[in-house]
Amino acid sequence: MKRHEKRRAPRANHDSVLEIYDAEGHLIIGIGRLVNFSNVGICFSSTKVLEKGQKVTARIRLLKEGAME
Repeated sequence: MKRHEKRRAPRANHDSVLEIYDAEGHLIIGIGRLVNFSNVGICFSSTKVLEKGQKVTARIRLLKEGAME
């Protein structure tokens, strides 16, 4: 039986390296990887443990679009 999807927007899978920054703009040491994204959010994994509710900024470099935050 299919589970009802509760997300507000469809997700697209992706596999790219992310640069993750803390609220002050300092690079967080560790590796981040974009898992999927939508119009309203992203899912990523990180080798660095982040606190629940911690504010971060992420940057991804795409070949055609350049760097995106």
